[in-house]
Amino acid sequence: MTVCIGAMAIVGAIQDGLTGDFSILATKAILDLIIIIVMTCSMGKGCIFSALLVIVFEGAITLLAKLISPVVT
Repeated sequence: MTVCIGAMAIVGAIQDGLTGDFSILATKAILDLIIIIVMTCSMGKGCIFSALLVIVFEGAITLLAKLISPVVT
């Protein structure tokens, strides 16, 4: 939940879906990598699997934004 919930996840995925610019998502990925490395060192290897949830969450928002892009100006 730490890496999924936040403005960069939602705004970045919407921007990627509408305009194709993934710069916010790339920046968020670098920040998430640092956070997950620290969490993995302190809490165990299970933290690495949070990447799967991030891919599903942000991917779903991106695909939804691509679907509504013809309607949104």
